[in-house]
Amino acid sequence: MRFQAITLFCCLISACQNTAVEYKYPEKVKGRYEMPSEKTEAEKNDTVFNKEYLTFRLNEKKEEKEEAVQTFVKPEISPEKLWTSMLHVLSQYPISIVEKDRLVVTDWFTDPEKTDRQLKINAVKTGSDLKITVLCRKKDKNGTWINQKNDATLADKIKNDIVRQSINH
Repeated sequence: MRFQAITLFCCLISACQNTAVEYKYPEKVKGRYEMPSEKTEAEKNDTVFNKEYLTFRLNEKKEEKEEAVQTFVKPEISPEKLWTSMLHVLSQYPISIVEKDRLVVTDWFTDPEKTDRQLKINAVKTGSDLKITVLCRKKDKNGTWINQKNDATLADKIKNDIVRQSINH
């Protein structure tokens, strides 16, 4: 009986309480859990888009990082130098078609690293831009050539060689 009276008394006291209890739970801040504070509230509101004023603002720390990053400036290459370098680099392959200041296409030639594979290079120049495509084909067991996926890695290497040569000369 005494236990029931104590329980009833505690229930009555808690029911008469008028103040609201505010509970604070740990929140995840920058990968770890912390109790909320004024600092974490400010970090939560630190956004690029300020909803209160509908304005665009940048965080000062982000601006400092952007200033530290160096941008790569693409060097200006004259179309004549690009064309000359393109002919020079592709002259080591058997050239099939040449259209002045525009196009160079090679014949199929055997890949020195893999003798059962042949390559063909198409180089197209438009202004100061250059597009290289390396077509591939492989010989099957019957001796028939079967087209393969283009070799983008070799195409990038050839393009880099042409651009490097046109910058250096």
